Amino acid sequence: MFKDAEELQAYVMETYPEVTDSRITKDHWDLRCSSCRVVRGFQVVRRQLSGNTVDTYGGLDFDKDGHAPVIYTFRCPVCETFKQWVLVEIAILHGNKYHTHYFKVTSLPNEGIEDIEELPVEPASLRIAYKQAIRAMDANANIAAAAMFRRAVQGTY
Repeated sequence: MFKDAEELQAYVMETYPEVTDSRITKDHWDLRCSSCRVVRGFQVVRRQLSGNTVDTYGGLDFDKDGHAPVIYTFRCPVCETFKQWVLVEIAILHGNKYHTHYFKVTSLPNEGIEDIEELPVEPASLRIAYKQAIRAMDANANIAAAAMFRRAVQGTY
């Protein structure tokens, strides 16, 4: 639990990766397509806040009451694959102007980076451990991810 919005904001900034650089415009983000296997400008199909497309939910003002996660739905312009990111948007003061920074909590489906061609097929335990490590990393379970990466490396020798 967090005592106030500032404590929540500090936790989000320390824990989750910032993806602000991936944003091209309000309607386009540079993302890796797991089907095409390239980075391209995904279209923002929908931006939802707590299941609604409005900026408040239940009469709460999230600028005062905390930062609600925002769900972005993206679509690849070539293969039309969809993906969703759960983001926290935080306005940070730079000089005399506020700029919105975006922190990725999770993605649905995961980013698919566990399927790399460089991994050998045998031993099978290597691929299993590596995939589990990537999934743990996606879930921000960094200690579990480190343990699984170590297991993957140890299994190769």
